[in-house]
Amino acid sequence: MRARIGIFALALLAVIIMGFAGTSSATYIPPFSASVSLPSYATTGQNFTFYVNDTLGFNNYTVTVYISGENLTGASPATSYHTFHKSNPDFAVNLKMPAAPQTVYVTVVSGANYSSHFVHTTFSGSINVIAPIVFYATVTDTGSAAIHNLTVDFTVDGQFVGTAVASYVPPGGSYTVNFTYVNPYLTNGEHTLTVSVNNPAVSIDGSSGTYTTHFYYGSPPNYDWIYYVAAIVVAFMIFLALTAGRRTNLPNRPKWRK
Repeated sequence: MRARIGIFALALLAVIIMGFAGTSSATYIPPFSASVSLPSYATTGQNFTFYVNDTLGFNNYTVTVYISGENLTGASPATSYHTFHKSNPDFAVNLKMPAAPQTVYVTVVSGANYSSHFVHTTFSGSINVIAPIVFYATVTDTGSAAIHNLTVDFTVDGQFVGTAVASYVPPGGSYTVNFTYVNPYLTNGEHTLTVSVNNPAVSIDGSSGTYTTHFYYGSPPNYDWIYYVAAIVVAFMIFLALTAGRRTNLPNRPKWRK
């Protein structure tokens, strides 16, 4: 009798242990995360692709992207984007930046299923949308032979920033090159642009082989208040001039009788 009770107790204990083990394995959900390759800056109207890489081992992956900003005119998608993969955890998301410089805020919500459980994670980031600056320079061949693939160097504030190529400049002729300059760290204010070529037979904008000018980045300061102050000062000076020419009417002195 005792042997039967002991066997029954061992069987019951085994069932309980198996039940706990089954419950533990059924409720375990591995960690789920997403890696988002969002750029820190972009230019106005720029199209680019960023990538969302979710954790392997799940299914029914979804990615929803929300964007917001002060003025999303020209942006795509306008507000949100949603996509789905059955088993592929990697997503490529296309974005187009708005036409106005600003900060665009991006929220990426990644979700997936593990067995019957839904898991998700959220990423938040921002993109500094800046307006590119386009520099133009006209190079002239002052020699008697044509010039092919002339390299034109651009320098901003003493730092080399890039080149443009004049594919063909005929003798005595001119060619206008342009260079798009993008610098998210350029401060508002006046800056120096230098354009140069390494060819003694070439002049830039009618000057020598090196041409230097200045440009202003950002909104120029408003000096209208100076004109208002000057107008007030002038009006006050006129007032003083008019009042200075007037003599105060004094009462007649009384004549004392003897």
